[in-house]
Amino acid sequence: MAKKLKAAGVPTAVYYPLPLHQQTAYGSYPTASGTVLPVSEQLSRGVLSLPMHPYLDALTQDYIINAVVASA
Repeated sequence: MAKKLKAAGVPTAVYYPLPLHQQTAYGSYPTASGTVLPVSEQLSRGVLSLPMHPYLDALTQDYIINAVVASA
């Protein structure tokens, strides 16, 4: 989807490619099942951030929405 959105001129980003329990800062914190949190790990592999800021006008929002729908 990221490639299709880029081709349509819609920027995307992945801000947190690792779930929190795998990041160095949280390495010493206990987890519910040791070191494996399968839902968090699966979600981190599929997350994609779309443009979001207070200056996004309605026309641009519609363009992004339509690009996401077309990319699905």
